[in-house]
Order: sequence, then structure tokens, then C-alpha cells
Amino acid sequence: MIEEILKKAERNKKIDDEEFLQLFFIEDKEDLDKLYQSAVRIRNKNLKEIKLTSTVHITNKCQVKPRCHYCGFAVNTSRDGYYEGFFKSDDEIRDAV
Repeated sequence: MIEEILKKAERNKKIDDEEFLQLFFIEDKEDLDKLYQSAVRIRNKNLKEIKLTSTVHITNKCQVKPRCHYCGFAVNTSRDGYYEGFFKSDDEIRDAV
């Protein structure tokens, strides 16, 4: 089923809400790899440059060490960043998306 959704997306066909949500609940590593590969193909087909930006600002505490100095959302990396880190459940993150 995942393969059909990804093929549809790669053909620039609209995927419905249910199909979209299925992509968030992928647990199988092979299916997850297919999702990543499909995303790269879609990106490469549609964009000539990559813009780095945060996509979901309601995320869990960043585990990256050392902290990225350009990130305005990581704890203590900028005066506009979060002063207190927080955790959100997977459901809360999905709801935000």
C-alpha cells in the first residue's frame, strides 16, 4: 500500500488525508527507506536549491550535540530560542502537523 501512495505522490497526484496519515505511521524499515528515497526523488525533480528551515516548531528537545548555532528554536542557541526545553508526544506532533 505504501508503494502505491509513494508512486501517486511522485506522479504529482494528490494523496488524500488517509494516505497522508499512513506515511506518518510507517513502522517497517524497508517502507521507511522507500519513503525517504521517494522524498529525495520528488525534491530533486522539483527544486534546484535546498532551503534549510524548521518544519515543525512543536518538537521534542533536540538531541544534537553540539547545538546548531543557526537554530533559533534550540534551547540557549539564540536570544529568541526556547529558554525551557519541552517534550511533546507523537500524537501532539502529528496534530500540530
